[in-house]
Amino acid sequence: MGEVFGEGDTRPRGRREGQLIRFFATEDCLRQGTAGFVYRIAGQALWFEWPMQVLNGYVMQAPASAPQREPCPGVEPDAPEVTVTGWLAGANRRVTCRYDQSVYELDLTGLMRLVVTRTGNSVYCRATEQGLKPSVLEEAVLGPPITIVLALQDIWCLHASALVRDGQAILFLGASGRGKSTLAAYCRSRSDTGFHRITDDIVPCALIGSRACAMPHFPQLKLCASDQYSPDAPVAVPMKAILILRPTLDSPEIAIEPLPSLAGVKALIDQTVAVGLFDRVLHLRHLRFLAALSGLVPVYQLLYPHNYGCLPKVYRALAGL
Repeated sequence: MGEVFGEGDTRPRGRREGQLIRFFATEDCLRQGTAGFVYRIAGQALWFEWPMQVLNGYVMQAPASAPQREPCPGVEPDAPEVTVTGWLAGANRRVTCRYDQSVYELDLTGLMRLVVTRTGNSVYCRATEQGLKPSVLEEAVLGPPITIVLALQDIWCLHASALVRDGQAILFLGASGRGKSTLAAYCRSRSDTGFHRITDDIVPCALIGSRACAMPHFPQLKLCASDQYSPDAPVAVPMKAILILRPTLDSPEIAIEPLPSLAGVKALIDQTVAVGLFDRVLHLRHLRFLAALSGLVPVYQLLYPHNYGCLPKVYRALAGL
């Protein structure tokens, strides 16, 4: 478990070999009239009909010609739907997912509408709001659309910061404001740590063979370019531990305590990106993944005073894992 994966088979369990994951534009404002643009994200090759500047660090060679365009499928008129509200592309927005036997239709209020096929191999941008800045459009695509696409490849995105040491990843999970980024940045800043930060906000995760792995090739929008995980670094990093952050206000004690299996799975569900948009099929696949993950990787709760002065003690506790 000490080594980091290199160029071997890094396909998640159940991932089928095959074509690019294709993002088609159905609006002329996006269509570029070229062979397209290919990027590798979380181990998957994504082809876009328009350039994604935020993915420039993950560019792959484009095909000689664009993939064949197929008719954009529609969702059944009486399809069930779920709606969530959350922070996306600089604002608190409502996102609705309608689904039937063949597609998921995503409506990102004030941004765009997309259709994702059940295979996860094709995405169609059906409409975008007029006057959107490219950076806003890109951030929107990196939200629920890519999260659903990756979930259909058995890759699940967690709200987390992550460090790697000795070729193994330690993930910090918790609600916004719990200190994930602060703790990861502090451990990285210590000259004696051996810790390196690999993500700051989103960690795609998958089961590869008999291991649970982080797939850190995913743009971290809160980090500058120099702090991003290198495109040349290994695709998959085996996980050593997952820590759920539980800041305390009335106790100076620092403790790392194992979580019972069910409590660990519940905490992981709470910190899965876009889980509120999943239909029954994705929920079942997600639960199977989390059950396997919690059996492969220990899940702890980290109890610590929520103040910067305690970070050296927290670091020493983490160094003992």
